Amino acid sequence: MPTIDPELCSGDTILTSARLCLRRPVGGDAETIASLAGDPEVSRFTARIPHPYTVGDAEAFLVTADDGWNDGRERIFLITLREQGTALGMIGLILGDEAGCAEIGFFLSREYWGRGFIVEAVGAVLRYGFENLALDRIRASVVPENSRSLRALEKAGLVFVGREMEEAPARGRCWEVMVGEIARPDCRP
Repeated sequence: MPTIDPELCSGDTILTSARLCLRRPVGGDAETIASLAGDPEVSRFTARIPHPYTVGDAEAFLVTADDGWNDGRERIFLITLREQGTALGMIGLILGDEAGCAEIGFFLSREYWGRGFIVEAVGAVLRYGFENLALDRIRASVVPENSRSLRALEKAGLVFVGREMEEAPARGRCWEVMVGEIARPDCRP
């Protein structure tokens, strides 16, 4: 499993939890990201990660993610183990056209499935979105067959409110997704 220098887990826009450090990815992370996203079992339930996924794909993604940080459209984080620096996956918020709303998305290396890491990472990103970005609502879309992600999002507090069709460019089609939402705590009825 790729390891990241733990010293990178310091500086601006770092989120931490009991076991994790979430940080802005840097150019040197391309091989790590390609290794993590290149597993067909990881990418198959994602709308935007093609398979195969190359280092060149990761480099292009990092440019887009950097642009998204700079213009305020996205906040993408590399998920690492806090102590060891081992990279586990990625998570991010894409700020939509609707003011105060963002969509959360993530992927995690198969080796770390079922250990609560995504629930922990989602919780950190939700707090960041509500407290630092002043979001009112965060949503997620998940294909119904992805039961692990559905359970993780429910554990993190999202409520599934319906189904809709969504473009899945990496799959070359539209597919049906379940839509979950969570409101900022002081915005809940």
